[in-house]
Amino acid sequence: MVFDKARGVPYTQFSLLVRRGDESVEKFTAVFEQAGEWWIGYVEELPGANTQGRTLEEARQNLKEAVQLIIEANRELARREIEGRNVIREELRVAV
Repeated sequence: MVFDKARGVPYTQFSLLVRRGDESVEKFTAVFEQAGEWWIGYVEELPGANTQGRTLEEARQNLKEAVQLIIEANRELARREIEGRNVIREELRVAV
């Protein structure tokens, strides 16, 4: 855990692995910050993936679920957008 002197709050950062059913595991960077009695968290690589929890563990679980739901929703929206069009869908791997 690190203490952010500028904001006067502790925070922690770790890699978040997300698995849903038989699908692959994705690795993201989760950042958690204690705000009073609560923990808030977000994923650096995925705008909109944020959550809160009364404990750090609850915030971690909530964030995993939020990431899963966002990815599922984005995939469904993309599929609807390209429905009936001549497109190529393929896996893209990027080393970062």
